[in-house]
Amino acid sequence: MTSHRQNHDQPSPAPDDTTTAGRVRFSALDLNLLRIFDAVMAERSVVAAGRRVSLSPSAVSHGLGRLRASIGDELFTRDGSTMRPTSFAIELAPAVKDALLRLRLALENRDFDPRQSNRHFVVAGTDYAGALLMPALVKRLVQQNASVCVDVVSLHGMDIAQELDAGRIDLAVGTFVEIPSRFRTELLEETEQVFVTCKDHPAQTLGIHDLATYPHVVVRLVDTPPSTKSGAAATDRGIRRNAHIGDSAGLEGVLAKHGLRRTIAAVVPHPLAIGPIVSQSHVIAMLPRRLAEAAARAFDLKIHDDPCGKVLWPYSLVWHEQADTDIGVAWLRSQLLDAAYGAR
Repeated sequence: MTSHRQNHDQPSPAPDDTTTAGRVRFSALDLNLLRIFDAVMAERSVVAAGRRVSLSPSAVSHGLGRLRASIGDELFTRDGSTMRPTSFAIELAPAVKDALLRLRLALENRDFDPRQSNRHFVVAGTDYAGALLMPALVKRLVQQNASVCVDVVSLHGMDIAQELDAGRIDLAVGTFVEIPSRFRTELLEETEQVFVTCKDHPAQTLGIHDLATYPHVVVRLVDTPPSTKSGAAATDRGIRRNAHIGDSAGLEGVLAKHGLRRTIAAVVPHPLAIGPIVSQSHVIAMLPRRLAEAAARAFDLKIHDDPCGKVLWPYSLVWHEQADTDIGVAWLRSQLLDAAYGAR
């Protein structure tokens, strides 16, 4: 996203909120405002953030106003019902989240020590999470001399809600359309959607008409019937998640406006299968940018920006509300968030 700091009319900060140099005086910051910031960053909604921190939407808005005045940045801009973070808010978010989680670790549970614990965490995720998040996560665990084990299991064929309800998995990582209120969610990252082709593909600069000319290979994220449309979502007891990688529905909508439609040559269950397939023929595949970059390095592929326009694809953590008081899961979430930022 390309949000920048904006000069909107904001209340002038009180003289003791900032130093004479205009820098924020840390001692003047209210910790509750940082909790509000963290909640809005996670939920991208004032109403949902209020539920998260047990405040009314007006109290959340008032708190954001105070924080904006203190920091001197808009932090969020409203886009319909969605709160879009500014570039500064995106920079600030990891530090705030880390500080709050560290404080919670120190105050709520002094017994959990990753260096002493033999806890076995179970995380349900896609190949994307395994291939790109796990290397950074394992590196962090080794550096910290952690004795815990993180077991990543596949989301394919899994009823995520049932497994979370039963406590058989601690976290799920993926792209989710709708999440019931008994679950919590945290945005890990938004990654750009791109296309990959072989290096000698006839379409050296991919255009909209090329998307209809050359066949596609699609990645199926869940075990859906072969007849399932590529833009569909699967529902697990209230959790709706995308059935395929990428915004296939959006792509097909753009093509339809131009009187075009794409053909799908193959549907595969794993994104790691894309590289070998695309490198051998003149097909097209849609992938998150970081996964596309890994495939391009391994199989000498060419990466193309989406000719239909920039699309950001969200990857999120999901956990059960009952795990909110589990300091071990809170610690694991902080490690995954740091791994996501560090892997970029």
